[in-house]
Amino acid sequence: MFGPGRIRQTNPGHPILVVEGASDVQIRDLTLMRPAGKTDTQSEGVLGINCANLVVENVRVLDNRTRTAAIELRDCYASQIRNCLVRNYQCVSEDDRTMDVDSGYAFPCLVGTGIVLKDGHLSLRVLIDRTSIEAFINGGEVDASGIFFPDMADPTLSLTVEGGPVRIHRLVVHELRSTWSAAAAPR
Repeated sequence: MFGPGRIRQTNPGHPILVVEGASDVQIRDLTLMRPAGKTDTQSEGVLGINCANLVVENVRVLDNRTRTAAIELRDCYASQIRNCLVRNYQCVSEDDRTMDVDSGYAFPCLVGTGIVLKDGHLSLRVLIDRTSIEAFINGGEVDASGIFFPDMADPTLSLTVEGGPVRIHRLVVHELRSTWSAAAAPR
């Protein structure tokens, strides 16, 4: 299926595009979207199931606010997702099991909830521990957490913003004492 073209799914109970049990299918240069008032859904934008050599390239998934995935490939092999744009999403996650077929390898997840700025402002509180990070936005209105493994030899903190200029009105950093005794500290 090649574009340019646009597919608008008006039923929030169904994915926008489903490919099942197919081989050598290419989905390119399309815009997949949901209309205003129907953006909250439990369904995917693109759903590939039991496919071989499926290619999803240069596809834009707009206004598909789901907790599953904007683009999901289930039990697909030799398949690729390239140069796609997902905008106004609720959840973007990667479940890449290509490194270890038995137990999986990478499970990073980013939850973006279409945060609304209040008078152009956003409050962000971030808690970082040895292997975890938690973010609380606008006093806990939205929260996200994840697991990460920092380089313990590099204690540098950085804040990066994408999409335009930002003015930081207040930045406070607190370093907490370790709860680990020197003898029991993990190595």
